[in-house]
Amino acid sequence: MPKNEYGWLKQHKQKGSTYEAKIQSILIRINEENPVDSDLQQLKDIELDKIMDKAQTKIRIANHETGEIIDTIDIALLIKNTDDLTKDAKSKAEAKKAKNYGIIANEVLFGAVPLMTEGGTFLINGSEKVIVSQLIRSPGAYYGLRVRNQQGGDDLFNKLEILPQLGSWIEIFHRVTGNSIDWVKIRLDKNKRVPISVFLRAMGITKETIVNLFGESQVLYNTFAKDKFTTEDEALEGLHRVIRKGDRITDESKRNLISNLLFNEKRYNLSKTGRYMINRKLNLVERLRNSILAEDVKTTTGKVLFAAGTPLSNEDAIEIQKALNSGMIETVGIPNITPEVYGVQINDNPELAERTKIAIVKAYPTKKWMDAGKPALNVIANDPKTTENHIVVSDLVAAISYYFNIMEGLGTDDDADSLINKRIVNVGELLQNQFKIGLTKMEKNAKERMSSKEVDKITPKNITNNKPIYNQFKAFFNSSQLSQFMDQINPLAEISNKRRITSLGPGGLNRDTAQFDVRDVHPTHYGRICPIETPEGPNIGLILNFANYSRINDLGFVETPYFPVKNGVVVTTPTYLSAVQEKGKSFAQSTVTLDKDGRITDEHVTVRKNHNYTIISGKDVDYIDVSSKQVSSVAAACIPFLENDDANRTLMGSNMQRQAVPLLKAEAPFVATGIESEIAKYSAMNVRSTKDGEITFVDSTEIKVKHGSKTKTYNLRTFERSNQGTVISQKPIVKVGQKVKEGEILTDGSSFDSGELSIGKNVLVAFSTWNGFNYEDAIIISERLVKKDVYTSLHIEEYSLQFRKSKAGDDELTTELPNVSSNAKRFLDERGIVSIGSDVSAGDILVGRISPKGEENSTPEEKLIAAIFSQRSKNLKDTSLKVKHGQGGTVINVEILSRDNGDKLEDGVDKIVKVYIAQKRKIKVGDKMAGRHGNKGVISRVLPVEDMPHLPDGTPLDIMLNPLGVPSRMNIGQVLELHLGMAARELGVKFVSPIFDGIKFDDINSALEEANLPTSGKFKLTDPITGKKFDNEVSVGVMYMLKLSHMIDDKMHARSVGPYSLITQQPLGGKSQNGGQRFGEMETWAIESYGATNILQELLTYKSDNIDGRNKVYNSLATGAPVPKAGMPESFNVLAYELRGLGLKLEVEIDNDKQYNEQDTIEGEVE
Repeated sequence: MPKNEYGWLKQHKQKGSTYEAKIQSILIRINEENPVDSDLQQLKDIELDKIMDKAQTKIRIANHETGEIIDTIDIALLIKNTDDLTKDAKSKAEAKKAKNYGIIANEVLFGAVPLMTEGGTFLINGSEKVIVSQLIRSPGAYYGLRVRNQQGGDDLFNKLEILPQLGSWIEIFHRVTGNSIDWVKIRLDKNKRVPISVFLRAMGITKETIVNLFGESQVLYNTFAKDKFTTEDEALEGLHRVIRKGDRITDESKRNLISNLLFNEKRYNLSKTGRYMINRKLNLVERLRNSILAEDVKTTTGKVLFAAGTPLSNEDAIEIQKALNSGMIETVGIPNITPEVYGVQINDNPELAERTKIAIVKAYPTKKWMDAGKPALNVIANDPKTTENHIVVSDLVAAISYYFNIMEGLGTDDDADSLINKRIVNVGELLQNQFKIGLTKMEKNAKERMSSKEVDKITPKNITNNKPIYNQFKAFFNSSQLSQFMDQINPLAEISNKRRITSLGPGGLNRDTAQFDVRDVHPTHYGRICPIETPEGPNIGLILNFANYSRINDLGFVETPYFPVKNGVVVTTPTYLSAVQEKGKSFAQSTVTLDKDGRITDEHVTVRKNHNYTIISGKDVDYIDVSSKQVSSVAAACIPFLENDDANRTLMGSNMQRQAVPLLKAEAPFVATGIESEIAKYSAMNVRSTKDGEITFVDSTEIKVKHGSKTKTYNLRTFERSNQGTVISQKPIVKVGQKVKEGEILTDGSSFDSGELSIGKNVLVAFSTWNGFNYEDAIIISERLVKKDVYTSLHIEEYSLQFRKSKAGDDELTTELPNVSSNAKRFLDERGIVSIGSDVSAGDILVGRISPKGEENSTPEEKLIAAIFSQRSKNLKDTSLKVKHGQGGTVINVEILSRDNGDKLEDGVDKIVKVYIAQKRKIKVGDKMAGRHGNKGVISRVLPVEDMPHLPDGTPLDIMLNPLGVPSRMNIGQVLELHLGMAARELGVKFVSPIFDGIKFDDINSALEEANLPTSGKFKLTDPITGKKFDNEVSVGVMYMLKLSHMIDDKMHARSVGPYSLITQQPLGGKSQNGGQRFGEMETWAIESYGATNILQELLTYKSDNIDGRNKVYNSLATGAPVPKAGMPESFNVLAYELRGLGLKLEVEIDNDKQYNEQDTIEGEVE
């Protein structure tokens, strides 16, 4: 079917521009490199040479290698359902033992690290899992002005937080509300607060130096008043008592107190990102911008860069900072501070002696300040040459200087929710962190073993143990919040799951305490994080998705591409910018008009600058967006006419597209956005050619491609079960002899049609009421959709049964099951396993198993007789695998995992039998359907085709939607899609309408006219039941409708006899446990209001927890005897037991001969 492309895509295609190719090259790339492997290469950075001394013995890890990969991904996928395997690589290291200058070298196995598949997932115990990226606050220094305390209260504070990746938090703060002026406190690692002067004196800075550095202020003098110490030694001792509460104070412990806490990289680590953030925050630019110099700024040669009295612009401040970075401006030492402040750390890093130098520039915040004759402020910057991953003295002094500067109006506070201050922790880094933790445990174990062994008997092998690393990875992949079962309902769900970001998890936020500000959309999200796609409910705004073109840089910050504009001409090579790099730049939209040379022709252009919109000349634009869909995620970019929908409904639309089940036959939408084929290109559900070549063989299970002299075989997945029970099946779309290029798609996976994402069907839809059956968004469908299998889907359920060995006896696979009817066993073969092809229903036995009941005290004589006559033990029970309540289908596969076949199984498990049952589900009343615009509903009626209203030409409708679902929801996009879909059907073409730059109203009119359809898009419908026409015209067209995974077959449930709770003796709840419906307090009131006492008594006794009563009722119903009188509910006994626990003896006396009447009483006495 030909495509009509609109908008930006069409405009540049016609002009032969290179833009489209550029966009194709940067679209939706899921990281196909293997970040885990690259992180393993960095292992030498993780303190691998842990030195452990004992009597001249050192164990040192000399080098490491990643060994063989246990399974290739092809094998892993082929036998995914056959074995509970984990794909991993062994990591080995050569450990050396040096003794009396002789070396013993052993190769030691460190453990297995799971490897990433080509699709970006991990195979853990046979299931595909995804590690979700985490969005957390970056390490660095953050300032807050007049912020609330996290503990609550009405007071407002000025605050400085220095956050490391590892180590103690530094918090400096003082109250700014109230009648009195507060004093400045410092809190180290959530300990008790102390005056900041105590901390500075402990480092050796005197009171005079503190005043000279940070200026005279009442806050500072109040701080001195709270400081009772006079010398450095006293201050150190006071700090020691707060930080090392209860520890013995020695001269050495005092001397190394601060250095061990803040200057030791093993205990305090800012990371590469934290160092970048601190150097960026504590430079001169933010504070000198818009200030007035109080002294000349001179170079080391004496040249004056800027004279005193110069008002500084942003560019001037940057120039001064550049001079400082290049060493042109002199740095000075802090008086009274010596390198000894770093304690023992200076022995490992002599360069630390230089890290006590700072740069000082004197400035006035405003002209008014200068004219008033107030003293100039010291603007102190840290040493820009600092590269250490721990904090240094110059950082601390510069940070405190900024704290006092910001009170006087120099500098800016930080926005905690901006992406400038947040970073992404991706898979590689998360795994590297797990490896570090495992390595630390391994080191600890090795030290303990070395201390307990004699020196001669120590070898690298017998003191190292790889269990800690193995267990660390196992725990991470199986129980971490960030390790998730991959969402495999359809390919869009899969690609969205891999591109998901969470603010929750270890080191992240808590959904119960997260405020509105954290969840809100931030201007820095533009082009980096999608403002639309996020869950509804408690996780809203905490779970996010990457925007289409975003990527993560080396420091973990999210970047988005722009085309640079030079003198009004667009440069066709995209530049990626992080949020901080956007400051002060002008960004035009991708829809600006360009001539054939790429010059902006619009005289006035709307641009974004510093999070505000303004209008400027085309020549002054710095960058333009690369695409109109740059702002949204993959799922949101699939919604045509997104710009005509309310944001709340597009959120539902993008979420519901991920829930669409793959149908028997996929059909691409008539109205698309152009991103569907890109999703197919990068989806792991499709097979792509790895090189250029020619197809030499094709069938349903494999494709062979000849690349030069070699032939590569691509194995296809057929009728596999996904994590969510939908079908994964690939069918070839290439022919023998066809030439293919590298990256070209060879197959259509589930929900793909000719290389396009196809999650629904194009059906004829009318916005019309019909006898009230589409009240409250209900949907009326035609029987044609049922009979023709338009919305029929396949679902595969896995049933698994283990056979264990125990002291009481072994489980046995058999057909000889005690007390089981032959009807229930009718599908079993001679082994006791269901035959493939059987149509089974609820209660049928799939695998016959008998198990011992437990302890049996048979006499020796009984055992002998049983052995002579080959009698089975009577203490066996039927523990067979049965089809669950409300389920059934066709058995399509049976697998047996057994120790005899060499399968690795858990201890005590002898074999596992797995049965796969496929279900063909037609669409029916109660199923949930939706469009792409958040227009969802439940099917209320399936009408025969002959009863469906029809068009003037006799074509019956497929679906009727409630017209009241449009105006209040404000998702007009569905109406535009409806009309354009009708034109597409009549013309036999497809329309591609990219979001925010798609088909305009006039274009839809033209398309309708070309198709000889009314431009109103409305038709006179006929009701076939009466033969009359409807009073008014009705909007009819073709809409792309999806069947969602909320199907009535999974939800409909009824119970007659079932299990009861052990304590309350009331029926269990939920379909999975064959439970009952809860009849609660409010429902009881409803029955009471009718005065239906007998029904109420039955509900609260027989049908609930009257044990004797329900057993008697069962007997009387079976025999036809009269129903007995209701007895005491068990819940009363539970209450009585609880009261007895309180010391209240409650006894109930019931006279069985006496009829109950209003005077009956329950006697209770208290002893």
